[in-house]
Amino acid sequence: MMVKEILVSAKSQEEAIKKGLELLGIDEDFKYDYEVLEQPKKGLLGIGSKEAKIILRYTPTIDELISKVIKSLVKEIPSSNFSIDFNLNENTFYVDVRGENLGCLIGRHGLILKSIEFLLNRIAKINFNNYQINLDINNYWKDRTSFLYELSDKLVKKCIKYKRKVEFLPLPAHERKVIHVYLSKRSDLAVYSVGSGRSRHIVIEPVNNDKR
Repeated sequence: MMVKEILVSAKSQEEAIKKGLELLGIDEDFKYDYEVLEQPKKGLLGIGSKEAKIILRYTPTIDELISKVIKSLVKEIPSSNFSIDFNLNENTFYVDVRGENLGCLIGRHGLILKSIEFLLNRIAKINFNNYQINLDINNYWKDRTSFLYELSDKLVKKCIKYKRKVEFLPLPAHERKVIHVYLSKRSDLAVYSVGSGRSRHIVIEPVNNDKR
């Protein structure tokens, strides 16, 4: 787990702590501890005086790290008020961001959202090693997943009804994965991807269809 520490000196111990918190970018509400290396000392007529010297230590929690990353991204967006909610379910940390003008953090097909999620997972792995981060912004991914399920159901019905192969339109890898997982329990279908790059797409067909 990442521990941040900083050596700070000031006229008093209280000033040193305040200065250290500012340098670490946190406030008194965060959990931190400190070690006093030297107490302040008043000299005679200012001669021989010493400042207080402390080491301030701060071990960020996973939600604090995630909040810091997201805030650093949102602050670049004009007129954007936002909130972050966290929900831990076993080892999956669900992060729900809501706010105005956040479309640029989602991107087409959620590609930017998934890139941010990948970054958060890398940070979590380096610092905590036992969390999976699931990010959503303004319920985009939840709604998109529901759409992919509905699309899959529609094309499955068509495939079964006409007993023939059906092809999806090209989709990015993270959306194809959702469909593969969703249809993985179907024993009456063969589900696979064909093509490359942006043209890669999912194909479904009845298992008794020998035409591949």
